[in-house]
Order: sequence, then C-alpha cells, then structure tokens
Amino acid sequence: EGGGREALSQNLHELCRSGRQYTNFLRRFGRNREVMRLSMDEYDRNYYSFGMAHYGNIPLIEPLEYSDRNRLRDLVIAIDTSGSVKGELVQRFIQHSYDILMGSEQFQDRFSVRILQCDDRIQEDVVLHTREEFGRYAQRLTVKGLGGTDFRPVFTLIRNEIKAGNLARDCGLLYFTDGEGSYPEDQPDWDTVFVLFGNLWKTLQIPEWAESLVLREEDILDGQL
Repeated sequence: EGGGREALSQNLHELCRSGRQYTNFLRRFGRNREVMRLSMDEYDRNYYSFGMAHYGNIPLIEPLEYSDRNRLRDLVIAIDTSGSVKGELVQRFIQHSYDILMGSEQFQDRFSVRILQCDDRIQEDVVLHTREEFGRYAQRLTVKGLGGTDFRPVFTLIRNEIKAGNLARDCGLLYFTDGEGSYPEDQPDWDTVFVLFGNLWKTLQIPEWAESLVLREEDILDGQL
C-alpha cells in the first residue's frame, strides 16, 4: 500500500513538472463507441433494388448499419464550490471546458454533459444536451455553495443515477477541486479524475483508484490549458 501511494505521489509530480495540458487530456476522455447508422456507400445498390423489386420487398444485400465513431461518453463535471475555491476559477474552468469540447470531433449535435456544483452537499444539478445549452450555461454560470467540502455526495448521486438508468455505466467524472475534503472509501465503477489546482495536492491523500491532473491557477485564469 505504501508503494502505491509513493507511485501516485511521483505521478502527480510528473504531471506538474511536464505541464500536461488539460486540453489534450479532455479530448482523450472520450472513447470509441460502435454507433448504429446506415452506411449507404458500402453495398451494391443494384442487387439491393433487384431484390426489392422481384422478391417481395426482400433486399438481396442489406446496407451495413454499423460504424465505429468516436463519441463522447456521458460526462459528469463536478465543481467544488466550497469556501476555499474562488468563483472566478470555477467560471474560467467551465468556460475553457466548453471551448475545448466544442472544438472536439467527439462532440456531436447532441450529447450528455452533467454539471454538478457541490460543497458538502449538491447545490446544483444541470444536464446539458446541446451546444447552445452548454454555451448559455458557461456564460451565465453562478457559483452556488461556499460551505465545507465533501466529495461523497457527488459519488452517491452518480451511483443512484446509473441505477435509475439516467447515466451510462461507463460514464466519466471530472472533479474540479483544490483537493481538500472527504473522499469516498470505495472505488466507483466509473473513471474518476480529480482536476486539482493550487499547492495542496503535495500533501493530499487522494484515493489510489482516482487519477489526478494538476493545473496551475494562473494557467486557468489565463486560459493556458
């Protein structure tokens, strides 16, 4: 166990030293998914038409209906809105996330991005399905919270929403935070990344099952992500 924490600490130092960019990270957070669609260029139309005309509307060759496309998974962005987190950082982070995702090929006309504001409880739960909805939210974001920090309510909500069928089981969670708070004890079934800022990460005991990405406050404010 000690070796695992040492490896995690070393990994965090490498992320900070290498200046790993949030832009590249977020674009990779999608996954390849097989999407049902008609592929009208991958079959012989003559055989298809002949069968429809002479065999009782039975096509000789069905059009291929499967194509491997890169789609964004159901994504949850949780924002730490405790008293130790600056509202301007939250607003800039959401705006940068919107800009990055809008420029990604993974983003289609409709998607599912769920944004949670949470201090020691869920303060806001918003589901966004279109570029227009996300854009309006990013522009009008009002930070709600400013209490203590407890990460567990977000994990409880996601678990319940997966059980209810409102979130995919392979969803991803990005948690923007200074990292100081109460973490869940049990590893979740979905990918979790704590996006950390400030200097507290050097002394934090982040769960071994969680991935971490360290950003500098000045880079968030300047848009250098």
